[in-house]
Amino acid sequence: NIKTKNLIDKDISLIKWGLEGENNVYFELKNSLLPMICLHDIRIQVGDLFAQIDFLILTNKFFYIFETKHL
Repeated sequence: NIKTKNLIDKDISLIKWGLEGENNVYFELKNSLLPMICLHDIRIQVGDLFAQIDFLILTNKFFYIFETKHL
């Protein structure tokens, strides 16, 4: 069915676009001179529930949770 194929193609494009955005953020964080620890693509499970964190950045004073998008 052409409609289903178009929906699948759109989903694939959006996922690729999102991954490109994450890769851009990862590149900038990796090449930053800031003293920090960066954790990427963390998955947390409690029972049957799941959560995903794109980036967790740890410094000596703060921690940041980044949810990245490619806009």
